[in-house]
Order: sequence, then C-alpha cells, then structure tokens
Amino acid sequence: MVTSDQDEFNAELLLRRIAEGMIPMHNLLGIELVHIEPDFVSFKIPFNEKLIGDILNRRIHGGIISAAMDAVGGAVAMLNFKSFEDHLSTINITVNYLRPAFQKNLIIEGRSIKNGVRIIFTEMKAYHEGEVEKTIATGSASYSYKQK
Repeated sequence: MVTSDQDEFNAELLLRRIAEGMIPMHNLLGIELVHIEPDFVSFKIPFNEKLIGDILNRRIHGGIISAAMDAVGGAVAMLNFKSFEDHLSTINITVNYLRPAFQKNLIIEGRSIKNGVRIIFTEMKAYHEGEVEKTIATGSASYSYKQK
C-alpha cells in the first residue's frame, strides 16, 4: 500500500480497504465486509456454485469455511495494527464443524479474546445468513503480531 508521511494510520480503514479487494483469496471466495466493532469483525460469503465440495448433497466445502474463519480471525487481529508496516501471520487455527453448510450465504464472525504484545487470540463462528442460532462451525486461532 502506497502512503505518504501525511497519511494518518487507521486500522479500521485499512481493514475496509483490504475487504474491498486487496487480497486475491478474499476475492476468490467473494468475501464482503459486513460489520466492524472494536475486537469484532463479520464477513459474508455469498453462495456460489464453485464453493460446493459435496456434489451429491450440494454442500459447501469445509475448507471454504476454514479459509473464511482464518480470514475473519486475521481481520479482527488487524484491528490492533498501529502502522502500515505491522505484520500478522497465522500460528494455528482449529475449526469444529457442527452442521453442513447448504446453498445459502454464509456469515463468518471473528472476535478477539486476548490481545497480547506478540500473539493475538481469536474465536470465530459461521452460520447461514439470517440463521445465527444455527451454528455451522466454530473456530479459534492465534496470530503472530509484529509491530513496526
């Protein structure tokens, strides 16, 4: 990202720009930013035939859910950034699949549960749009965070 010395850093604005298409994998999944709060981010993945992994039952591939959880977990961790040069990388991610994901839009939420100096811990949840009470998957992840 090209910036000038006069640009004031804003983590939320950076996250919004990233959600608008800076990350090719997000574009591939069709990720859309839904909501940002302190320590919370939600994404939407509009249903697309290319997301199907179970061709017999027409269900969304679990890897799509896992990738989206990593994306939203990383996004919520990025809210801790203090400059454009800060860096984040996934240490680990665990996903628990609870229900199948059908041919519907998905909402993936991420929440920061502990922001350490070098490691940020997040929790994630996936559900069909409009069906928040029917959790498809839960997850947790940790991210290595390096300030400039």
